[in-house]
Amino acid sequence: EESPLVVQLLAALANTLHFHHQTERTDRLSAKALAMARRVGDPAALAVALEARHTARFDISHLEERLALSEELLALAQQIEDGELEALAWHRRIYNLVEAQRMDEAHAAHARLAALAERLRQPLYQHISACWDAVWAQCAGEYDTAEQLIARALDLGRRAQARVSASRAWA
Repeated sequence: EESPLVVQLLAALANTLHFHHQTERTDRLSAKALAMARRVGDPAALAVALEARHTARFDISHLEERLALSEELLALAQQIEDGELEALAWHRRIYNLVEAQRMDEAHAAHARLAALAERLRQPLYQHISACWDAVWAQCAGEYDTAEQLIARALDLGRRAQARVSASRAWA
């Protein structure tokens, strides 16, 4: 039976398997979840399926598909006026644009993420934006500035209780 709940379950399983290096199963399940989400027509199910598919295709050989998926996720988030989903979509979009070496577009996308993060006033999205600030400073060779930005990102990540920020690797 096809339903938003089945889409969510398939997407969750695909995400779990991705982190257990089950590439083929992850790919099949995420594709199935996305196809079903498109047929079911539920925006929340589509968002979950788009994210799962993006995660499943997290390899340079799938960059063009990830660019399209992040663009679709962004459009969906804006259409349903979900600021948190939009912030996540901007983050994924920036990553993909950097990987595609489309740096001007990545910087413009980051500016949109930063403005949205400030409007949302939630530490998680401010943390993600601050991480990108640190990346840009590092890319520009501004290491002292990058160190300060990393400290800010770490503080915001701790406030947001983001898992990666709790790790000593970020300290």
